[in-house]
Amino acid sequence: MNFTLPGFVIGGYVSGWVGGMVVVEAIRVLYRYPKDHILLKLTVAAIILLSIFHTVSFIGITYYYAVENFGHSQEQDVAIPEFGLHVMLSRVIIAISQLFFTYRLYIFSNKNLPITFLSTLLAFYHLGLSVVVAIKFIETRRYSELSILVVLYLLYSAAIACDMVITFALYLFLKSQKTQFTKTRSIINRIIVLSFQTSLFTTTLAVVSIVILGHVGLGVLYALTLPAVQMYLLSVAVTLNSRQGFAKALATSSDKTLTSSNDRLARNIFAGTQMSGVGVRIDRVVYTDVEASTPIPYPKFSKVRPHITPSTEKITTTVGITQDEIETCYPPFPAANPHPPHWI
Repeated sequence: MNFTLPGFVIGGYVSGWVGGMVVVEAIRVLYRYPKDHILLKLTVAAIILLSIFHTVSFIGITYYYAVENFGHSQEQDVAIPEFGLHVMLSRVIIAISQLFFTYRLYIFSNKNLPITFLSTLLAFYHLGLSVVVAIKFIETRRYSELSILVVLYLLYSAAIACDMVITFALYLFLKSQKTQFTKTRSIINRIIVLSFQTSLFTTTLAVVSIVILGHVGLGVLYALTLPAVQMYLLSVAVTLNSRQGFAKALATSSDKTLTSSNDRLARNIFAGTQMSGVGVRIDRVVYTDVEASTPIPYPKFSKVRPHITPSTEKITTTVGITQDEIETCYPPFPAANPHPPHWI
């Protein structure tokens, strides 16, 4: 434990710092969404309690080895049950976070059962391995006698596999939902970026841990894995807190519907125009995007109705055209012109 304790303390300090961020984010969720369902509020409360309890249990273990048994090398090698329970708590937190994102994947994938079942199976497999690791820690008498290398390989592999399945499955499902509308694409891209951000750090730490496993002491392993536990909780809290940003984006998008955009465009084109003697028929409207571009200075119309009295009426726009730049809608036809109206 002499070589394990420094890494455990460093990892615990970083974990406590990240845990403070978890509590702040969780409180912001409760403050921003007071009308959430009671189950969601209980979930946020559980996030706060798990984060605090994880930090408190670390402090208790550190106090026992670093203060009560300071300078007693033989005592620092003695395994205590609290350490095994702390390991168990850490992996339970990770499994709960993975199940949360599995449910999120289930919603975004239109209730795709095969991929949801695979992700759930990996999460419970990881949870079962964590129970085995905790039992190994509790049953051992001394850390020097602890032999759990194979189980740890399986444990970290299960965590990595579950994270990757959730992240890439969510990415593929969201990518398939992209449309030609700018706002919709923007919101989907933000969800994809958030998903990668919340899983990138935890997956990276797990990959590094499994690479160095067996080559370095357990202290380095604790320094990496303890902050990762709080990062899982932080990713859940940030995901719940991001709903307000998506709601604002959706509200902005709903104010720019196809109908309202084209109505405004039509008003801009025909505002201040005397339409007497001019007949205009629009044969087809092409919807390009939610956000209509600025009307061009010289609008052209698709077709002019036949047998209308020739007129020199002019159409003005509201895009800053001066009187000298105004173009006549169509030139007057000769009275005896036998040909039908042509395309402008």
